[in-house]
Amino acid sequence: MNSRLKSKTNKNYIMQRRIRNAVFFAVMAGIPILQVCIFYIGVNINSILLAFRKYDITSMTYSWNGLKNFKQFFESFKVYSYMRASVKNSFIVFFSTILVSFSGGIVMSFYIYKKRFLGKFFRVMLFMPSMISSIIMVTIFSFFADSAVPAITNNATIGLLANPDTTFITMLLFSLWLGFGSGMLVYTGTMNGIPESLIEAAKLDGCGTVKEFIHITIPSIYSTIIVFFVGQMSVFFSNQMNLFAFYGADADYKLYTFGYWLYVSVQRGSLADYPYLSAVGLILTAILAPIVLITRKLLLKFGPSAD
Repeated sequence: MNSRLKSKTNKNYIMQRRIRNAVFFAVMAGIPILQVCIFYIGVNINSILLAFRKYDITSMTYSWNGLKNFKQFFESFKVYSYMRASVKNSFIVFFSTILVSFSGGIVMSFYIYKKRFLGKFFRVMLFMPSMISSIIMVTIFSFFADSAVPAITNNATIGLLANPDTTFITMLLFSLWLGFGSGMLVYTGTMNGIPESLIEAAKLDGCGTVKEFIHITIPSIYSTIIVFFVGQMSVFFSNQMNLFAFYGADADYKLYTFGYWLYVSVQRGSLADYPYLSAVGLILTAILAPIVLITRKLLLKFGPSAD
């Protein structure tokens, strides 16, 4: 009798413990799942629905608008010159980033990895913008461009940022400088993982520094290169070139990038503007997503192999 009672008590205890564990797991897992459902899935579904609606200021309600928001976006390129300028500037920023920050970052990472002259100095200088607040960096750079440079060149009339002829190229150079530090630590860390035996064997076969970089280093870090390259493509329509940090919402139209225009439009926008901006987001996603996915697939298929 006692053994049966004891056995039943143990079963009840085990059952209660399982129930408590299940409740604990449900609560702990349910909170992040609920957040994803509300703040990601729900927000994106609402954004998609908004793209096909319009807001009536009088009745303060949304109604069906068909494809008019999408049509308005394409027509805006004919009407507003800053829309055309934003696309042109976005292309300039993208290709400049790929040629200078992206490619140069790989080369500089290899230079630092090989522990060449002033390698540690370059690591600090290139990674510094990532360590310091962007507001501080903008303040320092603004002082340098508009005060220090005119003083050094004996031209006290106007600075690089204040001069409309040099503002864009100055902002672009600042953006490229910031772009160096983002991947440098990852690249050098990946390079440090290359087996020393492989490097030594290549040197015995007469492999120089350039051949080592092309035939050993690049294939060894190729997967990392793809990640950063695809990442650069994915932010094509959202890259602000740090314009908001310098000018807030008051940058000159000639400096606009697509990312800056979107950010400012959302910041200044009202309930009546959100349907149009949602349609813009869907259009940009439809354009960029296939390009990014196809590019990634081609890079993986035709790129060098570490083997």
